[in-house]
Amino acid sequence: MKHFLANGEHTPDEIRQILEDNSDGWEKKTYTRQLTAEEITDLKDSNATIDIEQARLTEVLNEAKRVYKDAMSPLIEEKKEALKAIRTKHREVTGTVYKLPNYESGMMELVDETGEIIETRRLLPNEKQGRMFIMDGARAVNQ
Repeated sequence: MKHFLANGEHTPDEIRQILEDNSDGWEKKTYTRQLTAEEITDLKDSNATIDIEQARLTEVLNEAKRVYKDAMSPLIEEKKEALKAIRTKHREVTGTVYKLPNYESGMMELVDETGEIIETRRLLPNEKQGRMFIMDGARAVNQ
């Protein structure tokens, strides 16, 4: 880039004074200028330092996210169960269930530990009471 007063005889303050004395005016303006090799090297070093710090902070953030997720996970599950119970008006329970066959109606009643009937279903073929055969002399009578 071409330099005004490029002879190197003046200090930066002297150059500024000469420009102010000989110009028609001045204005603030944003512009680009070419960087020197030293400035480019300094910027590269600064950028490398920034990259290292960003990597460190990313590790800190990921650890914080993991801690947050670990703390939130049980709360989320508990909330899901509560919302499901509210929506369905039932809660899933694990406990002992007793099977009480009702041969007259052909139904199997499943009863919990408190005596509440929680489910009824048809008797399965292997749960049905077999027919009784009474021997009447030489022939069997189906009852």
